[in-house]
Amino acid sequence: MIRYVIPRFSRRIKSQKVCCFCSKTHVTTTQPTNWKIAAAVCVERYPVITQELTDIEKRFQDMCSKIDVENSLLSVHEEKIESEKKKMKAKKEKEEKGDGEEQSSKDLSAVTAFDKEDHWEKEVKAYPIPSRITEADKKNDMKSPKRKLDRKLVLIVQEMVNGKEIWKLPDGYYNNEDTLKETAENALQQCCGTTLKSYIFGNAPHGLFKYKLPVSVRETENAEGVKIFIYRAEFKDGNVDLKDKEILDYKWVTLEELSEYVTPQFEKTLKDFVLEF
Repeated sequence: MIRYVIPRFSRRIKSQKVCCFCSKTHVTTTQPTNWKIAAAVCVERYPVITQELTDIEKRFQDMCSKIDVENSLLSVHEEKIESEKKKMKAKKEKEEKGDGEEQSSKDLSAVTAFDKEDHWEKEVKAYPIPSRITEADKKNDMKSPKRKLDRKLVLIVQEMVNGKEIWKLPDGYYNNEDTLKETAENALQQCCGTTLKSYIFGNAPHGLFKYKLPVSVRETENAEGVKIFIYRAEFKDGNVDLKDKEILDYKWVTLEELSEYVTPQFEKTLKDFVLEF
C-alpha cells in the first residue's frame, strides 16, 4: 500500500527569494500579526409588553372576533341572563294584569347575573390598565431601561478612545489569568457598576468584531488591531452606575437607534445575533 503524506501548513508563511549578489535561494519567514483580544457584553432588555397592532392586524382581529361571536354558543352566564330576562318580562306582565305575587325571601336573597356583572365592573375599575407610554417615554430619557416597553433595548456606553468619544458595548481586554467569559463579566461590572443586574448566556461568545488600529497607534500598542468577542446578556434589574471614570455616558437604545451611535460595520455585527421579534 502506498501512503501519501500531506504536509501540514504552519502559521508562518515561508517564501523563497533569489539573492542578486550570490545567486542563491534564501528562505524568509514572516511572523503572524499581533492582535489584541477583548471581551464585550451586549446587555439586552427584552420587551415587557406586546407591540401595538398594525391597521391590517386590527381589521383581521375584528373580523375573527365577529366570526367567533356569530358561530359561538351561549355560555352559562349568558343563558342565565336570558332566563332572568324572561322571568322579569313575565313578572311585569302579571303586575300589569294585577296578578302579581309577593316575592319569597329566597328570591330576594338570590344573586342575579346582573348583580355579578356590577360586581365584576367594580373589580375592573379597581385595577386600571396602565398606559403603554411611561414617564421615560414622555421625557425621552434614554438612560432609563423603562422606555419603549414594547421594543428590545441594547445598552451602549461612551468612552474616550484615541482622543475620540466612541459609543460601544461595555468591554475589556483579555489577560492570561481569567477566562474570556470572566473578562466580559469583569468588564461589565467595571463599566456599569454593581447595581446593574444581568445574566450572561453560556460560556461561548455569540459574535466577533475586529478592527485595525490607526498606524500611529500600532507601534505603541504593539498590535495591528483588536478582536472583540461579544457575549449576550439579559437585563434583570437596576441600572448603570458610572463607577469607571473612563465611561462618559450610557444609553438604552433600540436596534433602529443603533445606527445613530455606532459604525455600520459594528451595527451589522450586532444585528447578526441580536434579533427582535
